[in-house]
Amino acid sequence: MNRWFGVLGLVIILAAAFLIRFPGQERGLFTGLLVSESVTEYPLIVEVVPYQDRSIGIALQDNELDFGVLSQGMTARKTIKLESPGVPVRIRAWAEGGIAGMVELSRTEFLLNGPGSIEVSLKASDVGNYTGTLCISSGSAKYGWLGWITPWI
Repeated sequence: MNRWFGVLGLVIILAAAFLIRFPGQERGLFTGLLVSESVTEYPLIVEVVPYQDRSIGIALQDNELDFGVLSQGMTARKTIKLESPGVPVRIRAWAEGGIAGMVELSRTEFLLNGPGSIEVSLKASDVGNYTGTLCISSGSAKYGWLGWITPWI
């Protein structure tokens, strides 16, 4: 009987070693086989004008994070609403591109179980046109019996 507990413990340790993402590791070894992960990308756009112009432009597109025209020094915020499909989902968010240095996210890595949101703040610092991408990665166990590993995906 004790031997079976040892074997079960070894199986759990090996499963954790292959499924869990360690710092600096992009994907687990079995991502795709036992873990479902996808990345959704949202375009980020802003035009920053000198403060003296004092003009702003509001963009209302719902399929991109277009911050419109902002005067230098202004801060704009948009909210992305998220919802998990009935199971816990590991969420990671980051900004890429020339706009990334001006973007601040309220949450960058968290476990989502139900509705949630990420607030995207943009501080218009330097004059110019900036673009980039907001990437949101969602990961969960493919099979219900592996649900316990979701916090470590």
